[in-house]
Amino acid sequence: DEIAIHAGGFFKFDEATIMAWSGPVLLDGGVVEGSGILVGSEKFNFPRGKLVVTPSLHPQQLEGSLIVNGTYVQGKDAELVITLMNRDHYSRLYVTPGQKIPLVHLAGTLTVRLGYTPRKRDRFDILTYHKAYGPPRGKFDHIKLTDLAGNPLDLPFKVQYFGRFEEAPEHAGVALIF
Repeated sequence: DEIAIHAGGFFKFDEATIMAWSGPVLLDGGVVEGSGILVGSEKFNFPRGKLVVTPSLHPQQLEGSLIVNGTYVQGKDAELVITLMNRDHYSRLYVTPGQKIPLVHLAGTLTVRLGYTPRKRDRFDILTYHKAYGPPRGKFDHIKLTDLAGNPLDLPFKVQYFGRFEEAPEHAGVALIF
C-alpha cells in the first residue's frame, strides 16, 4: 500500500514518530515536514513538492534526523530543505537499506536555511547512506542558501557529492562545506 501526498497536502511529524508501512511513499506536490523514521519496503519517490527535514531537539542524535529506509528519489520539481542551527545542531537525511538495495537519485532544489553564521571550513554531512551503494546518482539542479526567514544569503560554500566520506569511510552522500 502506497502513502501518497499530492499538491496541497501536508504531513507533519516529530522526532518521536516512526512510520512503518508495506509500500512506497509518493510525495507529488505536497509538503512533508519533520524528523523521525520513515520505514517503507520500497522507496521514497519525490517527483514534486517539498521535504523539510527539521533539526533534532537533541543535537547529534540520529533520532532527530529524517531516516528513510530504502530508496530516495528526488525529481527535478522537488525541494529538499535542510536547516543548520550551528555546527552540532542541524538536520540530516539518512537513507538506510530496506528490502531492496537503496539508491539515492538527486535532482531539483536543495535549500539550506542558516540559523547562524558558519565559519570557514565548517562541514555538514546533510545526506548519508552506506558506501556500498556508490555515490549519489545525479546532483541537485539548484542550491539556495537562506536565513531562517527564507531571505537569500550570499556566503561562499560548496556542495560535495561523495562515494564515501573521509571521516566515516563506510558512508557516502552529500556534504555542505563553507
